[in-house]
Amino acid sequence: MTHPPISALKSRSFYVTGTVNLLLKAYSIGLLILVTMALTRALGPAGYGQYAFIIALVAILSLPTQFGLPDLVVRETARSVAEKTPATLRALWRWSHLFIACNSIVVVSLAFAVLTLLGAPYFDTRVTLIAALALIPLMALANLRSAAVRGLGHDVLGQVPENVMRPTAFGIALLMVVLLPGVQLTTTTAIAAQLLAAFAAFLFGTVILLRVAPVAARSPMAAGQAHPASHRKWLMPTVVLGATSSLILVNNSVDVLMLGLWRTESEIGLYKLAATISGVITVGLQTMNMYAMSHISRLHRLGDTAKLTRVISQAARMAFGLGLAAFVLIIGTGDVLIPVLFGPGFGAAYPILTVLAIGQLCNAFFGPVGTVLSMAGHEKTVLYTVGAGAVFNIALNILLIPEMGGPGAAIATAVTITATKATLFVLARRHVGVTSWPL
Repeated sequence: MTHPPISALKSRSFYVTGTVNLLLKAYSIGLLILVTMALTRALGPAGYGQYAFIIALVAILSLPTQFGLPDLVVRETARSVAEKTPATLRALWRWSHLFIACNSIVVVSLAFAVLTLLGAPYFDTRVTLIAALALIPLMALANLRSAAVRGLGHDVLGQVPENVMRPTAFGIALLMVVLLPGVQLTTTTAIAAQLLAAFAAFLFGTVILLRVAPVAARSPMAAGQAHPASHRKWLMPTVVLGATSSLILVNNSVDVLMLGLWRTESEIGLYKLAATISGVITVGLQTMNMYAMSHISRLHRLGDTAKLTRVISQAARMAFGLGLAAFVLIIGTGDVLIPVLFGPGFGAAYPILTVLAIGQLCNAFFGPVGTVLSMAGHEKTVLYTVGAGAVFNIALNILLIPEMGGPGAAIATAVTITATKATLFVLARRHVGVTSWPL
């Protein structure tokens, strides 16, 4: 059984489907906040800082595993559906799975050897190290399956593994750790719970993809109908999109890693909490990025500028509206609620949160400009802009963190986000002819 293809979405309201996607993301964020409350109270600032450092390190090590494959798979899957070429679709999926499998073996093996030799202080036991590194291929494959489902036009289903299954499984696993006699919630057990949740999301995503994939794309007979695989056609955009994703992840992680070099574990914990809370402001933007991605690719491919402009405008309005509401709530109540919800030791995170929240509001204001450019084939433009932003961010962190600590890292992040998104906004108007903001 297969579900309706992308074209069936024409009869649906963009706002209704977008709202469903936002509700799924809100569920994920709500569980994340509850889990963060449990972790901060159980581990304390130092222990939570250790956990945050390991997760940031895993995120960095994941970069060469998947590069920009999820975004490429969304774009090329949508194009294949629009062009009705299931053989190309099957070839794309087989190649992308092989790409991730090979890269994962190399990355995990090298990382295990290096971290074992260095005796990395943040890994208390070998179990912690193995669990953390096992997250890398599982997350990459889960992202790939989600991208394929979204590329087929099943936007809501594509969100379920990451925004419903994984956080739910993580919360249940942590609850089991707390309730089981003789088991303590430590950095090691928290990482193990993450691994269990990632595996559950991977399995669930596999079932969904098998259900919604076109029969022709799943059939071995389709392989013989494919063009001689133009792997170069996919490899080059993958590298470019991957480099962009890597730089974005570096921008999101370099502050935590550089705080780890110059400041204490407690300061890392304060900053990580502030960054997690401020991320609520971009929930709408992240959801609209994922939701609009396949539609932007398809409409740009079909040359339907009117519908393309409407989709981008609607996405920008939903993203900023939710972001502004979250900003007001966070700034108005954060100084009182943070110590109550996360423990008195985390009250000092509020000044950091204020700076980061301003930067994330600017991020939401400029809308899904990076997605617009990438899905329209201007991924190199995004790469160069984000690359310049990453260099700028690192320089500001080096300048500000030694003297100011967490607030300095927050200033560097907020300034970089605003400058990068403003530049991409101008470039989207120039290259694609659309204005991605809520005005």
